[in-house]
Amino acid sequence: MLFLYTLLSSHKKLKIVLAVLFITATIGSVVVLLNQDSAFVRGSALLRPFSEINFNNPTLNTRLISWRAALQDFPNHPLLGSGYGNYSLTFDKYFDPKFYNYTRSETYFDKAHNNIVEIIATTGILGLITYLSIFAAIAYYLIFGYRQKKIGVHEFVLVGCLLTAYFIQLLAAFDALVTYLVSMTTFAYVYYLYNRGSEEDEKKIKKNMDETMVFGSTEIYALVIVGVTMLLIAYQYNVKVYNMLAGTIDGQKAYAEGKVMETIDIYKKTLASGTVLDRDSRSSLINLFAANPAVINSLPVDKREGVINFLVSLVEANVKYNEHDSMMQMMLAQVYNLAAMYYIPSGDQSGDVQKFYEYSDKALKAIDASIEASPRRVPIYFQKAQILLTRGEKEKTIETLQYAASLNPDYPDGFFYLGRAYLLLGQEQEAYDNIGKCIDSPTGGQVINYPDLTRQYLAYYENIKDWPRVIRLYEFLTEQEKDNADNWAQLANFYKEQGDINKARIAAEKAMEIDISLTSSAQDFINSLDR
Repeated sequence: MLFLYTLLSSHKKLKIVLAVLFITATIGSVVVLLNQDSAFVRGSALLRPFSEINFNNPTLNTRLISWRAALQDFPNHPLLGSGYGNYSLTFDKYFDPKFYNYTRSETYFDKAHNNIVEIIATTGILGLITYLSIFAAIAYYLIFGYRQKKIGVHEFVLVGCLLTAYFIQLLAAFDALVTYLVSMTTFAYVYYLYNRGSEEDEKKIKKNMDETMVFGSTEIYALVIVGVTMLLIAYQYNVKVYNMLAGTIDGQKAYAEGKVMETIDIYKKTLASGTVLDRDSRSSLINLFAANPAVINSLPVDKREGVINFLVSLVEANVKYNEHDSMMQMMLAQVYNLAAMYYIPSGDQSGDVQKFYEYSDKALKAIDASIEASPRRVPIYFQKAQILLTRGEKEKTIETLQYAASLNPDYPDGFFYLGRAYLLLGQEQEAYDNIGKCIDSPTGGQVINYPDLTRQYLAYYENIKDWPRVIRLYEFLTEQEKDNADNWAQLANFYKEQGDINKARIAAEKAMEIDISLTSSAQDFINSLDR
């Protein structure tokens, strides 16, 4: 803004002042950026945002991976793109497993978080030219309107800066309804400024409108039809959707309270009306059972098969939206595998081998479709390994998990699941070799995150006297059980034995802080560190 005012101001003294302010602000920003880690910058509420500008920022790096995927896909359909709204397919197809080095969550992108990248990926060069032509037209009206004195300097600067900020923002974000409304209103305002007449012309136009704006029967009928149409649209896309979302929340509450059968009944009623957002509601129920398949066994025996069939119908309906959607195909595989597991003989049911293989074969087909859509997305292979393990195909299970781990050796989950599979197959040495790699990872504690599991591994590594991994596991435990002073006390002892005196002191102080009854022994321990 200062730059534009400097260029356009007709007052020489003001121009000099603005130029000095602009240069000062520019130099100041550069100096702050060069010293972004200083205590002064970090301690200032105004300057602190500069300290967060970092090329190692996880969000920036995941978006760079997303944009590279679009670049890789561009040669396949340069003119028309992959189709509007299909960015998720491009992202999945060229997904880079290094993504997991920056975050473990939000690994599915349906938007590029860069409007230019998304438009060229989904609508091609023709779409990008069309999109940029909007800004070219607005620039034309602004510049020529200013030159013809139809647009004042303040209007020119403010609108120009607003649209520039909007365009730059879209290089790291995507449009939403609110930004669409503001941008279109601004475009209309610029067009109005360029084409508005004199005050006398405006008065004549208003007078004409007042004289001719007389409603006849035709206009009244038209308004009634439009009003009824709007009410129907509001009911279909607002009222019904609201009721569906409210029902979905009620279903989630019932599940959280352990009322599984009531959950199913609520969802059946909720989804009966049919809305445009049913897919999300269906997915929320599917995820509950996919995360905990054993919950099926809590249902009455005569209700289980009906619930299985209901879940299958939901996920099949979701896949119909787009059979190339990797996530939906993976969810389909999970539900088919859940159904297959139901037909395995157990204590209270005889099972059905034919049904087992019918659903298990469908699960394999679905998971292979998911992999085809996103061949380097590591967790999909974990689901495939589970299906293979259910079928008793041990060698293929191990091969699948070995490949998954090889896709990104810095992603500890691959080694964790491979180790777990080896344990289930009774191959202890191979199991703990891989689990050890997970423990060694900087993010291993996010994978081994249950106290019982951590203690199981602790017993093994203590037995073989692998003290570095024992220490790592105790560090995991102190995160998992923050109020357990014994964990901190044990960790302090191991730190001392390994010669890490400073950490031993900190751990002992933490144990003493949590449990004051340990104050005397902890203080004696700390004193012993100085001898």
